[in-house]
Amino acid sequence: MISASHQLPDDGLDERIFLEALVDTTDAIFTAVRPDGTLVWLNHAFSRATGYSFQEAVGRKVWAFRLPAEQEQARAFFAEGDVSAEGSKFESRWLSKTGRTVHLSWTTRTLKNPDGSVHLRVGTAQDVTAERETEKRADHLSLLLDRSMDAIILVSLERRIIYCNQAACDLYRMTREEMLGQSNRIFIPETELERMIAFGDEVIRTERPVEIETWRRRGDGIRIPVSLRVTPLIDDSGKVTALASVSYDISDRLALEERERAAGERARLLADLVENLSDPVFHIRPDGTIGYVNSACERVYGHTPAEMMNKSSAMLRPNDRVGLMAKYIREVHASSSPVVIETEALHKNGQRIPMELRSTALRGDDGELRGIGAVVRDMTMQKQLENELRRAADTDALTGLSNRNRFGRIADAEVKRAARYGHGLAVLVCDIDHFKTVNDRHGHAGGDVALKQFAVIVSKCLRQPIDLLGRIGGEEFAILLPETGLEGAKRVAERIRTSLANAEIRHDGQMFGFTVSLGVSLYRDGETTVEHAIKRADEALYRAKANGRNRVEVEQD
Repeated sequence: MISASHQLPDDGLDERIFLEALVDTTDAIFTAVRPDGTLVWLNHAFSRATGYSFQEAVGRKVWAFRLPAEQEQARAFFAEGDVSAEGSKFESRWLSKTGRTVHLSWTTRTLKNPDGSVHLRVGTAQDVTAERETEKRADHLSLLLDRSMDAIILVSLERRIIYCNQAACDLYRMTREEMLGQSNRIFIPETELERMIAFGDEVIRTERPVEIETWRRRGDGIRIPVSLRVTPLIDDSGKVTALASVSYDISDRLALEERERAAGERARLLADLVENLSDPVFHIRPDGTIGYVNSACERVYGHTPAEMMNKSSAMLRPNDRVGLMAKYIREVHASSSPVVIETEALHKNGQRIPMELRSTALRGDDGELRGIGAVVRDMTMQKQLENELRRAADTDALTGLSNRNRFGRIADAEVKRAARYGHGLAVLVCDIDHFKTVNDRHGHAGGDVALKQFAVIVSKCLRQPIDLLGRIGGEEFAILLPETGLEGAKRVAERIRTSLANAEIRHDGQMFGFTVSLGVSLYRDGETTVEHAIKRADEALYRAKANGRNRVEVEQD
């Protein structure tokens, strides 16, 4: 009853009606349950949360509304005959009429009869579904970040570390316990401290992501160069609340640049392109739809995040890769560790992109599959770099001609072809006359100019791309003439000799010329490599030099 000191607004209003109106106007859920678990009363908040009306719910066992996995536990609770009058607090998951899971936070009390037996169990609950869904999304994001190959660290405005993923622990050789709560100065060498303080202030001031290359000190004391991208985290009021950093160890890149500095600007450009790659990250739901993408995905795939979210991940792969990817996804689901595959992705404009895909099955604490976390690495630049390195291994750096190794491989292949089909095959060996004198008079730079001009002039005398010109020594070159007999080879040799003898080379304001001597030989039946023909052409070349240079000599029988 309501005491006299707390009278109802209208003395004529029934107290029961007032109390029912009161509980029906609150967002809190009220229920009354008999000792056997039968629901005998509920308010409108219960119906709003579960979708069941008063008539549909009253008379049913209360555990029938719980998730199937929790019904037996709820049944056992009533079977124990709880007689606590102080009440208890717990959280449970209910299944709405539409099949949606509803999270309810309960406070219950037991009402007793005069004889001490249980009369009713009364419960009040708050719908905490939104909070639990938010926590679940945060858990998914945390799983993605912790499986990322990027080193990710979150720092407060006081520069204290409040989050770090496993990649950051691996990069800096420290455990999470050693990092969390510490000042980020544990990474910063004294020589970089002032610069990095100014850098952090710039990020906060501009409220924009900023990149920098700096040095970091690992837990084992070793200094490493890193590329650091720092992004400010801004709350709904527009204030910066923390700084998120992604760092990459660029030691390998710097070492590669140092080794290939002499290779020229083109190699440095490729290294810069590789340096600036950033890896896309995906969350793919169990039904194959995209649940999360990071900002790098738009650069690689051409689609904006809005165009990708909630769409089938099949939109990002060519049709001829669907079967391969289906098998790959099954492997990911079955594996407890990351699975890596090289495949191709599909850009928005239809272009195919070579990529490395590293995926992990994401599971909750209950073992339920939550989807796949995937990290994509664009392999376009790497594939191009591999092709360039293979080309560099077969090419003379100064003249751009085939080097001795490549010339030998192609020549041996031509020998086999000549043996199979009975075609002629001629070999020329030529050497610049008095090349030491060219170097002495015009310096090594002048000698390099002469070698380059030699390559240009001789190439114009040959059939492109049938004939092959290669540099097999300092100023010694070899020429392969497929399907060519002795007379044809002599004509080519003479044309080369004449063209070079009439050429004028300009260097450092001076004009000069040079001549060459050439030896000619033919492939002979039964030979398995070109070495025998080259040796005979060499012998003819020596005779040409002995006979006065600037001439052509043919092999002797």
